[in-house]
Amino acid sequence: MYSNSIIKKQGKLPGKTIAVFAGVHGNEKVGIVTLKKIIPNIEIVSGTVYFVFANPPAIEQNKRIVNKNLNRLFSRDLRGDTYEDKRAHELMDLLDTCDALLDIHSYNSPTGSQFAISEKRGFPLLKKMNFPIVVTGFSSLGNGTDGYMEKQKKIGICVECGTTKKYKQFISLAEDTIYQFLQHFKCIESKVPFSVVDQKYVKAKRIIYKKSRQFKFMKEFTDFERLSKDSIFATDSGYNHKASKNECILFPREKAKIGEEVCIIGEFIKI
Repeated sequence: MYSNSIIKKQGKLPGKTIAVFAGVHGNEKVGIVTLKKIIPNIEIVSGTVYFVFANPPAIEQNKRIVNKNLNRLFSRDLRGDTYEDKRAHELMDLLDTCDALLDIHSYNSPTGSQFAISEKRGFPLLKKMNFPIVVTGFSSLGNGTDGYMEKQKKIGICVECGTTKKYKQFISLAEDTIYQFLQHFKCIESKVPFSVVDQKYVKAKRIIYKKSRQFKFMKEFTDFERLSKDSIFATDSGYNHKASKNECILFPREKAKIGEEVCIIGEFIKI
């Protein structure tokens, strides 16, 4: 079904070369379903657009990953033998030809705000999108798709379109986001209004990894839930994870495997 996982569409007029990714995590269906809906009928008037189903085996198996987290492998310094390792290098080759990237995701928390991830060069574009929270700082923490673009001084945006568990509710958001992205670069005629939503900003500070089976959050957290200063929000084999002033939690995943990320800690900031 995904043998043709990279679809190229080109306009008659010159313009930017951009990419739209979905399915970096194969169980995050919102982007996958939205791309399948959009691709057959969309008309590109200028530039070149690559629509990419990023991780076909994970998509086909409806799994977040097959062997490795693809969204931590976007670095030329990394080498490996798994499909995700090889696919990351294929996709980096593609991104090297692109001026900007939109990567569509959803999150595991059952509730929470939709949000976007980018560094400052992406903020003017994000002002046009319907995301009330913008997270910065990821490019220095991991090797994600948006960070790979940032290191090349290009726009890389990752959007988290609601909870994975209720992805059908967020297909319209994902669709509007793709159109807003393409409109910004004049790849398509205007189709949806640009957003005027007020936005808050969070800086990602550190990643917390699961060190033992004893890891446990002190409660069930949602994305961007504020943590009280000096409060213990998780324990791991006798070690207490404490919050500092003005911090919040992102991507809480207590059931992660040992060695995997269980959450990211961020800080609310002003831009």
